[in-house]
Amino acid sequence: MHFQIIVLVYSALASVASARSVKANHLKPPYCPPKPVPQHRRRLIFEEFVQKLYVERKGTVALLDHMPEDYIQHSPSIVSGRNASIQALSVLAPENVNITMRHYGMDGDLAWVFTRYDFVGQA
Repeated sequence: MHFQIIVLVYSALASVASARSVKANHLKPPYCPPKPVPQHRRRLIFEEFVQKLYVERKGTVALLDHMPEDYIQHSPSIVSGRNASIQALSVLAPENVNITMRHYGMDGDLAWVFTRYDFVGQA
């Protein structure tokens, strides 16, 4: 089965939503609770999240580092909260699904990732 999913990764950025300046080298995961950072640092934090989640396939690490515990889930099939999201990602293990990142970007406080999921054994 092939399908495309558009993921708005706004929640990962909610923890860094303020644009007040903080020296970039003072920040390191976890990024929750929120800490004020400049726009250029937000982009780096977002790219770090994308790297962990989609390239390295370390979903639990990505969510623990970048998502608040009280995350509001926007998917109707998953309940809110970081732990529920971690559990939901368990079905996306590398042996179950191939994930191809098509495009990702950021504009202000909005970030997105366009992906393709190919589940192993499904045509």
